[in-house]
Amino acid sequence: MRIRETLALVGVLATVGLTTMCSGMSTKEVALAGATTEARASAERDRHGLEKTLRLSPETDGEASRVKTVDRLGPDKVFDSRVVPDGYEVDGVYYGRGDAGGGWDAEQASVRMCVRFTVRPSESATVKLGDVDCPATLPTTVPGYGTVTRTVKLAD
Repeated sequence: MRIRETLALVGVLATVGLTTMCSGMSTKEVALAGATTEARASAERDRHGLEKTLRLSPETDGEASRVKTVDRLGPDKVFDSRVVPDGYEVDGVYYGRGDAGGGWDAEQASVRMCVRFTVRPSESATVKLGDVDCPATLPTTVPGYGTVTRTVKLAD
């Protein structure tokens, strides 16, 4: 992760932490909010990166572009993809983990979020991000995140 992206994520997480502390949220809710923010930020970062890559190297072949996108996102994220009129769609899963409190009231939360990238490759490429249902085949325990405690959406 680049320094700028890391600082932005730290800023977002700090804001979530301060906002939730002032709003009277429980430690569990603070952990869940942090995990959700992490998952959403990761998906948006990938959306932005895909759009930038497609604009720098326009691909005229939808299937070739779809394969490159699936490879770029990686097999640990992508669970489905298809070519559609004017582009393609890629379905992926993002995880987030949040920690809050300390000592006796320490809490952790792990979430997952399934999204669909709708890609329209061209010189002015667009990549839209939307919610999609997570398949039952996704694992409930993920290395680095632990056991997923909730499935979240882009905007709840």
